[in-house]
Amino acid sequence: MSLFPSYKKILRIGIDGKLYCEHNLVAPLRVAGTCTSRPGHEFYECPYALRRGDCNVFFWKEDVDNYVLRGAEKRALEVQKEKLEEEKGLLERELASYAVPILLLSRDSCRDGY
Repeated sequence: MSLFPSYKKILRIGIDGKLYCEHNLVAPLRVAGTCTSRPGHEFYECPYALRRGDCNVFFWKEDVDNYVLRGAEKRALEVQKEKLEEEKGLLERELASYAVPILLLSRDSCRDGY
């Protein structure tokens, strides 16, 4: 899934919760130095970025955290929706079990004493 559609980068998070680059390597968490626009900020980057320069995976940690948090919130809402739909089905079935058949009588049957 793409974190920022305008960039040609893919954010992949493994089942181990780690961020992976295009080389299927764990993108380690690093801290930006004082000569950057965001000194002291944490970021993820491909381990090959400095040596080979052929991987463009770079994400600021706060952007990843916000992205993951939005995904978790979305999933929590989906789970809540599933539970509500299940509860609705149970309530509808329970309501149907209480339904009482209504006998409709015609005018003729009322005159006949029924």
